[in-house]
Amino acid sequence: GGELGVDELGQFLQRHGADAGGDLLVLPSHDLGEFVGHVRLHGTPVSGGRQSRKYTPDNGNFSVSSAVGRDKLSDMSAIDDLRRTIAALRAPGGCPWDQEQTHATLTRCLIDEVSELLDTIDRLDRPHMREELGDVLMQVVFHAQIAEEEGHFDLEAVAAEANEKLVRRHPHVFGEHAKLGTAADVIVKWEEIKAGEKKNGPVQSGRFKQLPPRLPALMYAEAVWKQVEKHQLPVDGVVDTDAVQRQVDTLDADTLGKMLFELTAACRRRGLDPEDALRIEADRVMRAVDAKADAATTA
Repeated sequence: GGELGVDELGQFLQRHGADAGGDLLVLPSHDLGEFVGHVRLHGTPVSGGRQSRKYTPDNGNFSVSSAVGRDKLSDMSAIDDLRRTIAALRAPGGCPWDQEQTHATLTRCLIDEVSELLDTIDRLDRPHMREELGDVLMQVVFHAQIAEEEGHFDLEAVAAEANEKLVRRHPHVFGEHAKLGTAADVIVKWEEIKAGEKKNGPVQSGRFKQLPPRLPALMYAEAVWKQVEKHQLPVDGVVDTDAVQRQVDTLDADTLGKMLFELTAACRRRGLDPEDALRIEADRVMRAVDAKADAATTA
């Protein structure tokens, strides 16, 4: 193979992409010094058969070489197909329902799809799990498409940030950090790195981590207590810790399930909402513990 400059690359790919009957997409890099561009060929491999061409940066040019087998650039073609399908549904002449959707209107769909996925996991239903994973992925791609249309970010940016986070928080695998022996060691290191990272989202106030408002009340309360234990926050007079310990001494999974179900049934008969009640109590605990900690600091 020879070498092609940026202008020649476009002419070369347009000609050979058309010959292959595939769609051509050239995405220019933000930094031409680092990477001249990203090339994806969709459809039939260039030159037919099982041959394909691979494009790699070489001193500001693309080196073009033949490679037997499927081009690595097309390994994610199914995800690319999904992106293009959702983009087409959102585009003029697409589907009226999809065109009307916003991040906010899709929240119920996302909750429903995640719930259905969790059900397949509980039942170890692998074939159905694959379908439900696809439905969750569809929601991720849909939200990324909306964000891209609004000029905020795209699916590539979402995936890149997730990958960078995984690499950054696993220095024992991808960096120079010494190997960690246990999962507990990994969690400690993960939290240590996470604490030093720049926080996105609203500015956090108080001693409790900002929790998602849509988190189910039982998970919400569990997360609150986790923060209490993790930071050894003062709960005397706020939570009956003696009663908690008495439950710990005798509790098992069967007993817990029975107790929770009976409490839920009693709430139903009494006309009470257990979700609201538990969330209100968890919020009260957070406010009271923060107040006690503030008082202890200023005393």
